[in-house]
Parts: sequence; C-alpha cells; structure tokens
Amino acid sequence: MGILYIIDDDDNLHAHNVDMGTWAKWEVSDRAWSISTSQFGDVLVTSRSSRLLLEYAPGGCLRLKIKLPSSVLNPNHSMRVNADLLVLCHGDMTDQTQRVCTVNNNGDVLKWYKVGYRKCILFSCGP
Repeated sequence: MGILYIIDDDDNLHAHNVDMGTWAKWEVSDRAWSISTSQFGDVLVTSRSSRLLLEYAPGGCLRLKIKLPSSVLNPNHSMRVNADLLVLCHGDMTDQTQRVCTVNNNGDVLKWYKVGYRKCILFSCGP
C-alpha cells in the first residue's frame, strides 16, 4: 500500500507504513502548512509563515530547503513536477494576488498564473 504522512499540531511529521503497521516521527524544521509527496518518494512540506519549501527524503532527512521570494505571499501548497521544477499556489482571500507559480530549486519564480483564491484552494486539494 505505502506510507501515510500526517502533520500534527506540534509540526511533527508522522510517517505510517501501512504494510508493516509501523510509525516514524520526524521533526520538521519550520511551521508546516501542507504536505505532498513526489514521484521520487520525497515529502514536500510547505511552510506558510516562513515562505519555505522543505523537501525530506523518504527516511526523514532534510534534503532541500527552498526560500521563496517575498512576492510569494502565503504559500498554500506545493508539488514537485520533476527534479528541478515545483508548482505552488499562494495567496489568501484578503491578498491582492492569488497565483499558481512554477519555481526552480533555488526558489526563483519561472512563471506565474493569476487564478483567484477559489482556484488556488482547488489546486491545494488536488484533482
């Protein structure tokens, strides 16, 4: 089946191996807002308050820390597209800008699409 990932109120990431029935707890180095997994098995944590993307290897080691630019307000969710590209949505209802962006591993915004708050939330929830 695989692994189920859960973030708790203390910003710990819990990995539950469904097949083996085991649990592992990872400490997240920043305040977590959302999580996603990549096709490579990595776990991507979006930290809203710090504008950080934290990528963890399947075993829990921090692999990559991406600082997003100040133009990326209130990141909601991110997903890895390939080894060098991520897509994220950001912006609250009260923010002037709600966008879906593509960024590289350095945090540089490559393209952005203004979508509005409702579409950004739909992206966060997935298809």
